Amino acid sequence: MKNIFFVTFFILALLGGFAQNEHKVDSLKKVLPALHDSARVDCLNELSEAYLRSRGWYEKGPRNTSIDSVEIWISAALEESHKIGYTYGIAKALSLKSDIVFTKYDDYPQTENLSRESIRNYKKSASKKGLYRPYWRLGVALYALSKYDDAINNLDTSYKLSKVAGDSLYVLAGAGHGRRDRRRRSGLPGRHAKPRATAPARPFGKPRCPDRPAEPECLRP
Repeated sequence: MKNIFFVTFFILALLGGFAQNEHKVDSLKKVLPALHDSARVDCLNELSEAYLRSRGWYEKGPRNTSIDSVEIWISAALEESHKIGYTYGIAKALSLKSDIVFTKYDDYPQTENLSRESIRNYKKSASKKGLYRPYWRLGVALYALSKYDDAINNLDTSYKLSKVAGDSLYVLAGAGHGRRDRRRRSGLPGRHAKPRATAPARPFGKPRCPDRPAEPECLRP
């Protein structure tokens, strides 16, 4: 019964989120040319994030052109943030880059490095908005690398921070990963008891469960 509730909640949240993010992408593209300095960096990061949460992220095909645009925007955000010493811009861009590296390239060690670097910059920044996201990505990457205790600690941190931030998708994603990882560590049987082995880079396609919290294909009872 609880699983059915989670599935229903995710589907409703995703349907509304997709439409909002697709509209947000159009709006951000229009204002970007007129922005400068930290405002431009924020717009680049918001644009990348909106694309990563839009319907286009899940499209099948030999190449998803939206992901190429996101990589360009993230690189620009990092470069411009370093030039003006914008720590928050660096932190968020690194967090977004870790999502790309994990999902597109299956590079779990690099995902771990980027996530940790993002967290370090968040700790230096006055703004902590979105800090729970690199913690979540770090936890998932560590799980893929069979570093289970560290994975659980970071997923727990993400869960607590996302509850404070009110991001329900990450709250449920963090709670789900935490239950699964504790079950595995305790030796209890479970559908996700076996960790996913590190794989070589693969062509971009549909992200695999449970790479991202907002992924329709992962919504299984």
